[in-house]
Amino acid sequence: MKILLVDDEPITIKVVTKLLNNNNYDVIQANNGKSAIAELNKNSFIDMIISDIVMPEMDGFQLLKYIKSKDNLNKIPVLITSSSDDKDSVIKCIQLGAKDYMLKPLNPQLLLKKIDKILKKVPKSVLVVDDEELILNLLKKILEREKFDVITATSGEKALDMLSSNNIGVVISDIEMPGIDGLELLSKVKAKNKDISVLMITGKGGKYDKNYVLKAGADGYITKPFKNFEITEAVTRHLHSKNS
Repeated sequence: MKILLVDDEPITIKVVTKLLNNNNYDVIQANNGKSAIAELNKNSFIDMIISDIVMPEMDGFQLLKYIKSKDNLNKIPVLITSSSDDKDSVIKCIQLGAKDYMLKPLNPQLLLKKIDKILKKVPKSVLVVDDEELILNLLKKILEREKFDVITATSGEKALDMLSSNNIGVVISDIEMPGIDGLELLSKVKAKNKDISVLMITGKGGKYDKNYVLKAGADGYITKPFKNFEITEAVTRHLHSKNS
C-alpha cells in the first residue's frame, strides 16, 4: 500500500520512510503541501497521507483543506502529526477531516498501530467476475500489482458464493455472462449488501450504455478495452469511500 509522507524535516522523512518500508508500505515523500499536491496529481493510488502541520509554502491545515475539497482525493485518510499538543490544533484537524492526530517525536510502534487502525477499516478484497479467463487474469494481475487482495469468479453464481465467505469491498463484473449475468449479479449484490460497490465492465457499450447501467444501480462503468489506471483508480476510489 502507498503512503504519502509530507514533512519538511529530513530526519523525520528518513526515519519514518525506513520504518514504513520495513513494514511493507511504499512511501512517497513530499516536503510541504505544494509538493504533496504535485505528488497526488502524479499518483492516483495513494492509500493514506501522513502530514506534519508546520511547513513552508503550504502547511498541513491548508493541505488538508485542499484534499477534502477534491472529489478525487477526499476519501484518502489523513493522519496529522505535530510537535505541538495544542488542543485547538487537534480539534481543527479533526474538523477539517483528519482521521487522527499524533504528537512528535513519533513513537514507531504507536504510529504503525494508528496506520493499521485507519487502513484496516477499509475492506481490502476485490471480487472480479468474468467468464473470459484472459480478462479475469488480466484484471487480477493489474490489481495485485497495486497490492489489492483479489478474489476471482468465472460466473455470477460463483461470485454470489464468494460474497458469503469473504470481506468484499468492491465487485468488478462483466455484463454479458451465461447464467447469472452482470446486471442480475448487480441486483443480487445490492440486495445482499448495498454498501458493496459494483463496477460494471462491458465490451458492448452500444448495447449497454453508461446511463442504463448506472440507473440499474452500478457504482461505476468501464468499457473494454480498458486502461490499467481506469481499473485501479476506480477500485481505489470506492474502497476509500468505505473509510469516509
